[in-house]
Amino acid sequence: MSRKSFSRRRFFKAAGTAGLALAAVELFPNMVGAKSHQAPGTKSLNQKNIILTNVSLIDSIRPDPQLKATVVVHNGRIVRAGTAPPSKDERSESPVIDLGGAWVLPGLCDAHAHFISPLQAPPGETLIDRYLRFGSGAMDALKVGITSARVVGAPDFCDIAWRKAFARGTFLGPRLFCGGHTIVPTAGHGSGYGYGQKVVADGPIEVRRAVREQIQADVDLIKIVLTGGVFGHRWDSLDNNEFLPDEIEAAFETARQRGYKVAAHAGNAEAVKLAAQAGAHSIEHGYALNEEAIQAMVNRGTIFVPTLCVTFLTEAAAESEYEKGWTRRWPMPTNLQERANQRRAKHLESFKRALTAGVKIASGADHSPLAETAFLEVELLVRCGMTPMQAIIAATRVSTEAAAAGAELGTIESGKLADLLVVTANPLDNIHNLRKMLMVLKEGEIVVDKRQ
Repeated sequence: MSRKSFSRRRFFKAAGTAGLALAAVELFPNMVGAKSHQAPGTKSLNQKNIILTNVSLIDSIRPDPQLKATVVVHNGRIVRAGTAPPSKDERSESPVIDLGGAWVLPGLCDAHAHFISPLQAPPGETLIDRYLRFGSGAMDALKVGITSARVVGAPDFCDIAWRKAFARGTFLGPRLFCGGHTIVPTAGHGSGYGYGQKVVADGPIEVRRAVREQIQADVDLIKIVLTGGVFGHRWDSLDNNEFLPDEIEAAFETARQRGYKVAAHAGNAEAVKLAAQAGAHSIEHGYALNEEAIQAMVNRGTIFVPTLCVTFLTEAAAESEYEKGWTRRWPMPTNLQERANQRRAKHLESFKRALTAGVKIASGADHSPLAETAFLEVELLVRCGMTPMQAIIAATRVSTEAAAAGAELGTIESGKLADLLVVTANPLDNIHNLRKMLMVLKEGEIVVDKRQ
């Protein structure tokens, strides 16, 4: 398409129905390329063959790091990783970068992302503004090492539009695994906000239709909300189950029939148990767990995404300089802080019990901007009882499993896509060292390089 044939009316019509990013992809994919959207300090070598030597390797498989290791990448995939030095043939085929002992780990994956929050929306924000804010937040996340994210609710399917734009290379961003609109009942969690990321469905027939509408929109997973949450209206409480059993059965049966995994927002123990027994791939939040709920997750191999940021990012709970900085930049209304403070002790107890029981735990922030909160969530996992290695595994191997992408991502081993994060200091000594980013690679290409 030429610039002359591109009309303002046509663009806004496409943007209104499919989203700004999708309109960009469909209407002028050749007018804008990924390179033109890279920020200072980032670059693309257009080189998917690379050898990283003299690295300290955290592969998210072994319990201990490997020092003076080598990672060999060919055509965007990891050929091998370990202590054997590169061979003469390997050196002849690929450029070699000596990292001088820097720490290499899988790119981070956030398992509970939204990228934008109505609490952070500027006055008068339009649909297109939202699309832009979503894409900007996603691109910022990649720049700090978040190479993939599972989006569990986004307004007007903007997650799918940006997923396509990033996959096509029109813009440079992380891999997105998209849930589209979350499914809630009338008077369900968030149903009264009108933010465009919920679809309201009552009764089994409407619930089945809602699941199918998400599939038709090209989602990667189904997100269903079974209870209220920490935040919400007076009637929106995590103690209340909001869907009836026949509605829950309809949702899971329809998703299962079509081969889609379900992420279940479940705040209380009864809802967690019901969701796990129904076949939920993941439980989101789990603020108040008991032994039955925890055992149900263990028995089914259900992944738990505790979203500790929700109850810990308040003025009363913030401890680290990073937590305090976030609460200053993004102050929550007093009533929401009070609700979070009331639920924090039980949330912490539930997390610790799940950790002790061996539940698979993934890292997901549920707050924005993700370039900040993804790190806050990993740090909170450590603050609340995980070792740094457990937290890194939660934010890499288990989070990509939550995104149903564990076969391709999440560990540094032969055959996996080379999505990598390089940091200058050992995150096993101090989890905050994940912030000391030196390089980011996506599918073997260097997209951020701070060596110069």
